[in-house]
Amino acid sequence: AHIVQTFVHYREEIIYLSCNIKMGAGKDVKEDLMRKDGSFGTVCVMKRMLLVRRPAGKPVIEDFEWDEEVISEDDNDWLVILENMYVSIDPAMRGWMDGAKNSYLPPVALGSVMRASTIARVIKTRDDTAFPENSLVLVDSGGVQTHCIIRTAFEKKMIHRLPENSIVPPQAYLSVLGITGLTAYFGMMEKGKPRAGETVLISGAAGGAGRGAAQN
Repeated sequence: AHIVQTFVHYREEIIYLSCNIKMGAGKDVKEDLMRKDGSFGTVCVMKRMLLVRRPAGKPVIEDFEWDEEVISEDDNDWLVILENMYVSIDPAMRGWMDGAKNSYLPPVALGSVMRASTIARVIKTRDDTAFPENSLVLVDSGGVQTHCIIRTAFEKKMIHRLPENSIVPPQAYLSVLGITGLTAYFGMMEKGKPRAGETVLISGAAGGAGRGAAQN
């Protein structure tokens, strides 16, 4: 609940996940991105939420900082540019903010984008076969940011194209069809194998997976 309350303060910025793509993005950006022939490349102004301090108890606004990065189509270091549409705000995020290293994932480094899974739209691509423009993808660590830049082959393995023309809403892949929902289903049906007459106890600390297990 604390992490959700903290991010609510950034509600307008998080909800504003529409692509900030334009020809140039103001005088300063145009000067920086002017080509030799005097024309301007398409740019993406990416807003990112950085973790700048380890929370002491309840996270507060001062633990975070907004940052901007300008990405040009003329840059050579990107493979896919994604526009985040849905950001998953999960209880696990509070643990990722701590400096402890004995978790299933390393902590978020100070000065780095706050980790989060996202549903995103491909807006620029250099791999039109696997990730064509306008296709939707699930990003394992898209982050709390307006856009996600895929720069390496390893990072590209962390994005998964969603089925086209599906009756399932894309945000379902962050919940019932995501890692928590699948963990809940297979944990209950394949491992737990409950039988008629049995009582199943689900911990209140089980988070999203526990919620899905209870609904099974």
